Amino acid sequence: MWAHYKRTFVPMQLGMWLAACLLIVTTRDLTSGFVFLAVMQIGSLLGAALAARVKRLTQFPAAAAGRRRASLVNGDRRVAAGNE
Repeated sequence: MWAHYKRTFVPMQLGMWLAACLLIVTTRDLTSGFVFLAVMQIGSLLGAALAARVKRLTQFPAAAAGRRRASLVNGDRRVAAGNE
């Protein structure tokens, strides 16, 4: 996750801060600008985590399938419900 986040850090930060500053200037409301920036920061972390998971699953699909089968054998109902 951190490798993906570090690679996209500077462009994403520039875009987020620029959008937040434009929001603050156009609305003249600091609160909405900072809330917008905080939501964007959280979204970038979640996006990096999701990208790392997707990359891991696409690079090693057999290992991921093996984990799913093993959890089904062990009776993990969350995984079993997702595969129906």
